[in-house]
Amino acid sequence: IDGRLHNLKKDVSVQDTKHRRTLAELEKGVDGLFESFARLDSRISSVGQTAAKIGDHLQSADAQRETASQTIELIKYLMEFNSSPGDLMELSPLFSDDSRVAEAASIAQKLRSFAEEDIGRHGINVPSAVGNANASRGLEVAVANLQEYCN
Repeated sequence: IDGRLHNLKKDVSVQDTKHRRTLAELEKGVDGLFESFARLDSRISSVGQTAAKIGDHLQSADAQRETASQTIELIKYLMEFNSSPGDLMELSPLFSDDSRVAEAASIAQKLRSFAEEDIGRHGINVPSAVGNANASRGLEVAVANLQEYCN
């Protein structure tokens, strides 16, 4: 019995040593996984921050594009009102569509305000340089047409 007990203790000791080695290897593997996950988390965070910055830039660019698009549209309408004195028949359908009266009135008011401000700034304060005189005269036509339209 003592021999058998000794053999069993020896077997248990060998198995315990193997088990401890296996546990140590597993712990190293788990530590490696934690390090990998920490690096991955750091990279994901960095990518997320970069994506947020790109999103902010895209949002800003889209806002600038939208502003530029609206400005171009307003310039087109201003050119229509600037075409010839008293001729309101050539205007965009926006200005004759009864269902869009509020939009047309808002645009006409913006154009009128801009044109009057520009005439006041260039037409009165600037000596009669040819370019400014022509620009002011042209905007005066637009102001007159806008006034007629608004009435």
